[in-house]
Amino acid sequence: MKTKVLLGMFLIMSTLYWSCIDVALMNSEEEIEPMETSYDTEDSYLKSVAIDEQFPLQLKNEEQVGTMKVSNNANSLIVKFAGNSNYEIEEIQLWIGTDPGEVPSNIKNMPVPGKFPYKSSGKNEYMFDISKEEIALDYDFGEGNDIYLFAHAVVINANTGALESAWSQGYYLSDMPGYSISYSIYTPVGGRGCFSHFAFCGEMINETYYYDINKASENIVADNGEIIGTASYIDQNIRFYFDQNWMFSGNTPEVVIIGYKKPGDKAYEVYRGNPLAPYPPIYYYYGPLTKYKYYSIELNVQYCTTGN
Repeated sequence: MKTKVLLGMFLIMSTLYWSCIDVALMNSEEEIEPMETSYDTEDSYLKSVAIDEQFPLQLKNEEQVGTMKVSNNANSLIVKFAGNSNYEIEEIQLWIGTDPGEVPSNIKNMPVPGKFPYKSSGKNEYMFDISKEEIALDYDFGEGNDIYLFAHAVVINANTGALESAWSQGYYLSDMPGYSISYSIYTPVGGRGCFSHFAFCGEMINETYYYDINKASENIVADNGEIIGTASYIDQNIRFYFDQNWMFSGNTPEVVIIGYKKPGDKAYEVYRGNPLAPYPPIYYYYGPLTKYKYYSIELNVQYCTTGN
């Protein structure tokens, strides 16, 4: 049996080919606070098709304090929350639906977490199992209609004991002050067959991935621990080469680049937005990318299956 499994894996991997998308990144001197990231490190081939999508929980300054994992089966949406090594989740409030305009809000159209229907507190981890009938009238996961999640967490800073407010990463409410409130979008299995992920380039140092431009090539690692391609520094530009069925997701920003003189040092935002050269074989380069030796690179990517 073991021989058959290994042979099957070999045949699958032998069909892979490299597709590439090149992008180069402009420099800027906007200083930001270093951003913490946490990841699942379990590694398995094409683990992304296991129907599990991860969204960071973040403070207003975009520091990550935990994760929200979303999946579905034929009848239910499963949403899980967990803190990280620096933050504990004291309370969770969650609203889901197909129309973000229906989220409970005050007179200024600001979402009110206290009125969200799903709540829990005082646990290390949280899980909500929500039936499709609770999402929308006649909702069918097989139709692949997007689900909007407004997930608010009250977190405790493990170092200071202070209570802070966090939201799941995704899209900001543009009319909110300081882009303080964000929401996430989940596309269930049975729709377009694409699974959104975050990906990072380089080697992990103190829980953050750093890309070293002195190295010819480094891995691109998805948030599920899977290696999905390589990033290469060529002609003073960073180029991304994705494995088969992996690509940019279309979620803005698709590329976030932070520059460092050394790992753990002050962080400087270099670029935030869409790829500057998104469609091979036409590539446009901007640069040169030489101001910093190290970069943290976050990508919005997706894995797309051939069927539903």
